[in-house]
Amino acid sequence: MEDKDRTPQSLVLETPRIEEQLLPSALIWVVDDEKVVGDIAERSLRVIGKYRNVSYFPDSEQALARFNESVGENKTPDLIISDFSMPGLNGGQMLEKIKEIADSSESIRCPAFLLMSGDPSVIKPETLKELGIPEVISKPFNIREFSAIVRQRIEQHFEEFRG
Repeated sequence: MEDKDRTPQSLVLETPRIEEQLLPSALIWVVDDEKVVGDIAERSLRVIGKYRNVSYFPDSEQALARFNESVGENKTPDLIISDFSMPGLNGGQMLEKIKEIADSSESIRCPAFLLMSGDPSVIKPETLKELGIPEVISKPFNIREFSAIVRQRIEQHFEEFRG
């Protein structure tokens, strides 16, 4: 079929969604004080999820400091995946601070968040609601399920931004 015979609808159906084009370039941060978990999460996102821009931080203080730097560079992450129970600031507290910084800035949008926990029952439902977190990833996690949850959250985040 030649292009002149195609209807606009058939062209629309063949055009990849913007999310499909943006997903591999999404900037994702993984924050976990257990290096092995951070490494597994980072590697699964690169290999299974095909994400090119994944960074690992071993604690919330380093991630928060990097976020502050990234605001000035206008290169904030699209998604931050954090362990909940960590020394110093827990994952929820770190994400709350990041949300405050993003909400007070006119030049950036707030990243999407996901939390991981070996015991999801310790996370208060109101914390999840305040941060817009649809679910907690239980550790240990299946890497394919983990990658699927991340993909769904990034797609949702991009859709909210477009909306």
